[in-house]
Amino acid sequence: MSYESQEPLVLVAGAGRLPLVAARSHRAGGGRLHLVSLSRQIPPELEELAAEVVVFSVGQVGGILDYALGTGARQVSLLGKVVKGKLFDGLKLDALAMKLWFVTRDRSDRGLIRTLCDLAGERGLEVISQLDLLRELVTPEGPLTKKKPGPAEGEDARLAFRLALECARLDIGQTVLVRGGIVVAVEALEGSDQCLVRAGELTRGGSTLFKGGLVMAKAAGWDHDVRSDVPTVGTDTLAKAKEAGVTCIALESGRTLIADGVEEFARTAAKLGIAVLGMAGDSR
Repeated sequence: MSYESQEPLVLVAGAGRLPLVAARSHRAGGGRLHLVSLSRQIPPELEELAAEVVVFSVGQVGGILDYALGTGARQVSLLGKVVKGKLFDGLKLDALAMKLWFVTRDRSDRGLIRTLCDLAGERGLEVISQLDLLRELVTPEGPLTKKKPGPAEGEDARLAFRLALECARLDIGQTVLVRGGIVVAVEALEGSDQCLVRAGELTRGGSTLFKGGLVMAKAAGWDHDVRSDVPTVGTDTLAKAKEAGVTCIALESGRTLIADGVEEFARTAAKLGIAVLGMAGDSR
């Protein structure tokens, strides 16, 4: 089943702007919205769009699926950031979450989400693609800014993008930073924001080995499960990138989301002097 904007939707929302953008889009399409928040701090504008709001923790998988079934909806969307490090800090799992953990051999993000989607499917629920729900935010192919990368930046962008695709395939992370042909930082458990901070710290100081700016690439890879955790950037990413010394960003076209919209993102990047490219990934 593909996403239907006029049908009811259960939105399981983490942090960030994407849940609000999706809620607005779904309501504009005429569909009823049921909000499952993974935090007690719910933005008022998001709460106002929902017919009903409930709060669950990440570990209450059974409770979330039971609630979703009770709404009469058959569409579920998983959107928003869940900080991975927090999952190891006193997380309590209900019976279904424990089952998910023990029956999943591949306990990477990818493996756990696929098992979760299978469990939802057994109950008549379908977890829909984030790319289908947020089509207007998908990165296009080609230059997004008038500023183009220079020859050295272009080489770094191609290297960083190739490595980002491979890191995504291996489920390590989605972000890679390169400078002068040298891999500076690769995202892992800490997330892309902290990866940017680390890259900035490692290259700060004017070493002759690091001429030019940092180049950042972000990708999902050809086999990424687009029902959750699609690579996402926004204007806040640009601010952090600028602070770290990034001068060029390469995003996987068709498989990366821009939370603030393509035009706003491009305008902000231009003001900060950052070139942005949408690059096609492996389409196997």
